[in-house]
Amino acid sequence: MEKSDINNMEQALDYIEKLSKIPEVGEVIQAKVIQVGDNEVIVDIGGKFEGFINSEHLLKSPKNYKIGEEITARVSKVSEDVGRVLLTEKGYHLSKTLKNIERIFNSDHPIIEGKVIGKTKGGYKVLIDKTVEGFLPGSHANFKRGENYKSKKYKFMIIDFKRGRRGYNLVLSRKAIFEKELEDFFNKISDGSILEGVVENVRNFGVFVNLGPITGLIPASEISWDPEIKPFDVCRRGQKIKVVVLKIDKSKRKITLSLKRLTVDPWENVTEKYSVGDIVSGTVKKIFPFGFTVKLEPGVEGLVHISEVFWGSKKRDIKEVINENQNVKVEILSINPEERKISLSFKKAQGDPWDKIEEKYKVDDIVEGTIIRILPTGVIVELEDGVTGFVHVSELSWSFVDSVDNIVKEGEKVKTKILSIEPEKRKIALSLKRAQPDPWESLVSELKEGSIVKGKVIKIGDRGAIINIEKYNVDAFLPISQISLERITKVEEALKNGDIIEAKIIRLVYKPEEDKRDMIISIKQLMLDKEREEYKKYIQEHSGETLTLGDILKKKEESI
Repeated sequence: MEKSDINNMEQALDYIEKLSKIPEVGEVIQAKVIQVGDNEVIVDIGGKFEGFINSEHLLKSPKNYKIGEEITARVSKVSEDVGRVLLTEKGYHLSKTLKNIERIFNSDHPIIEGKVIGKTKGGYKVLIDKTVEGFLPGSHANFKRGENYKSKKYKFMIIDFKRGRRGYNLVLSRKAIFEKELEDFFNKISDGSILEGVVENVRNFGVFVNLGPITGLIPASEISWDPEIKPFDVCRRGQKIKVVVLKIDKSKRKITLSLKRLTVDPWENVTEKYSVGDIVSGTVKKIFPFGFTVKLEPGVEGLVHISEVFWGSKKRDIKEVINENQNVKVEILSINPEERKISLSFKKAQGDPWDKIEEKYKVDDIVEGTIIRILPTGVIVELEDGVTGFVHVSELSWSFVDSVDNIVKEGEKVKTKILSIEPEKRKIALSLKRAQPDPWESLVSELKEGSIVKGKVIKIGDRGAIINIEKYNVDAFLPISQISLERITKVEEALKNGDIIEAKIIRLVYKPEEDKRDMIISIKQLMLDKEREEYKKYIQEHSGETLTLGDILKKKEESI
């Protein structure tokens, strides 16, 4: 009560009694700051005494107190002779705080708040309510590496508290709180639970999300149903996000999360959107040696096997016709939602070239193609993707073909003539030689039976030899019986490959409408014809002489 508050005699008596009262040690007093020094604070405690509180008994530094500020303190010493009373603010609060700590320790929820003020042997010092110092063992601190814990307020679980005459012992734990929170957390959640957290870190392999008592991981594969979406595309540090619990491992204290499972899996209704036989559009994502993948929609991709890229059987580089990120049309061959697979066909979406083959190609057409394979019996020519024709060895050249490799090479572009088309068998017969002018036509216009020709021996057989008439590039047959005037048993006795010979045409057949072209020549007949001519000439020169056959032969020998 202040003097100015006195309004009657009773109040005046109370005021006088208060002034004359001597404070007792242990008494709790409400005081008001009247002076602040460097090492102490002087307070008005009422009556004729002044209160002094040294800095070591204050809850804060003297300079942080303000004149007129009210504080509660306990009397620690009274000096009546000098009218001085020593007080302790800290002592009062220490007793109060210790009682509160004891009450909390004995409760069902022994959690208290304090501030870490420094390190000590084996752990850390923690100040509770500015007065009570507790011990936090290092094994119970639960600080993260590099965490700035000093002067920060934390919640602690009281794991041990004892009071005695000599003081008290207070042991605290952050780890115990964490363990309890973690246990409660795991008891509340299950696979499929939806939680809210804060993104702690984003890495290429996933996103770390702070869920409170624990940090969970969203693997990169669980970011989106679209595999193209990466963690950095959708998450940033500090972002609040909702996640689905994918997997819980209590023993390892791990939790796997998913972001994409907040939305519907596109494969759940894939059979409702797509059917076998549908022609759909998509984007080429990746090209492999065995095929390429096509993105139909986010999270749904199909595979085009290499066998479904080209109609032809020739092995070709897919990149000749397909590029990554190219938009293509494909036909759906099969759908397997369980295995998340869709088989696609590129070639079928383009159409089978044999379906309208007879509209595009006609017999006798001259067409260009590429030789893709050489066989002993002929060559295969590709006219377009999926359309090939066969050129029999007999249709490669108008002249004799000893080896196909000598006539054409793989990869060579050639002009051919269509001889026949069989769509049901997917066969086309072609001819290289008939795409060129028929040399027999020129030959028969200039030669006939009895004409003399020159040629080169290109093949020797048991029955005779094949002679190429180089001027026309056609072949004639020279029978073994027509090689010499003398009888020979082997062609090699008289001829060898590469020999240039002169012979007489003894048979010439040219019937193109029946595809018949044939020429037989004779060295023997040419020799006989020359002998007859010589004999006839000799007779004419010696017509007045009487000669025997012996004389004629003798003169012939002499002339040789």
